[in-house]
Amino acid sequence: MKVIVINQYCENRGDEAAGTALVRNLLGKPKIDQIDIIYNSANKLDIDHPKILHRNEELRLKKIGKLGILRYLLLRKTVLRRLSFANETMREMARTISEADVIYVTPCGASLGIYKDWAFLLRLLFVISENKTPVFCLNTINASGNILFDFLAKLVLRKSKVYVREQRSVDYLKSIQVKSELGVDTAFSEQPIIMERDPKRIGLVVTLLEWHPEFTGRNMSQEVIENIVPGIAQYCIENEYEIELIPHTGQQDETEYIQEVIRALEDNGMLKESLIFRKDVNTSDEYDLALASKRFVVGMRYHSIVLAAKNAVPFVALAYENKMKEVCKYTNSMESYLNLQEVLTSEDVYKKMKLVDDKLDIIKENLISINQEKLQILSRLPLKEIQ
Repeated sequence: MKVIVINQYCENRGDEAAGTALVRNLLGKPKIDQIDIIYNSANKLDIDHPKILHRNEELRLKKIGKLGILRYLLLRKTVLRRLSFANETMREMARTISEADVIYVTPCGASLGIYKDWAFLLRLLFVISENKTPVFCLNTINASGNILFDFLAKLVLRKSKVYVREQRSVDYLKSIQVKSELGVDTAFSEQPIIMERDPKRIGLVVTLLEWHPEFTGRNMSQEVIENIVPGIAQYCIENEYEIELIPHTGQQDETEYIQEVIRALEDNGMLKESLIFRKDVNTSDEYDLALASKRFVVGMRYHSIVLAAKNAVPFVALAYENKMKEVCKYTNSMESYLNLQEVLTSEDVYKKMKLVDDKLDIIKENLISINQEKLQILSRLPLKEIQ
């Protein structure tokens, strides 16, 4: 059996963690002989196996070209289908898709939705053009607000099997007459990391949000520095905690911002030696391990709280999207939730950190219980497509 994982992102540790979890699950299926991973960039997952074929170089859309893509989409379903291949890259893309037995759409955020990723959508149009059924593997899906994009997305979705990780996605899909099944993030299918935790060190994951469509017009970088960092610093000073700042993307703009946050923490009274920038975290497994070793985690990125919850590490979720709220709901952790779409104060953050810290043992037991009883099962729902 040949399986494809399509549209894999490698620009941040979260997408890599979810994609790696899916691939590891597939490797556990004896009947699968080959897994082709078709990427959204020239990067690739940090996982190698004789059954895995990383298609991160030769199947790039830029090698097909805009005219080649248009020619394929316009002619593939017509009597002129023999003319639909403008070049060998498009021919190889179509051949790879047509030979697959199952095609999984990699777990990710709202690429079909508010992120409006045209490249992501085009690859899925290739899939249905080859008369194959995309299997959405616990994605976030919603409306983008662009009429043409949403029209084409509906064409894909109505020819797909859809598993999603948010109730809001279920509700949206129902409104456009698309059936779906609700699970949880694929990363919960990985085994929890059981290790000794540093009782005096918390993990902090910060991020830039100026790119996000729901934060247009707000200077979130500055809001975090002015409104959130002081509360974190105060709580850590009073409890003599150190902070590990853990990168989520590893990109230059994030690195520069983490350094700015470090300076702000120092300006708010923290000692330089109590602030550790984990520049050594470069893979999703290293990210997972870094989160697992902390007393608790304060996270501004979705997978920082998913992986913390998976490892039964208490967390404070500084939520930039509904998907983070839903993680808090299905892990019975709504007390750990703060909404970044509201204007938070340092007092809000301080109180939430204290609440979580005061209930560490109760929270850990809850996360262990719910992961074993529910989340691991729900995170593997799409695997039933492998018969």
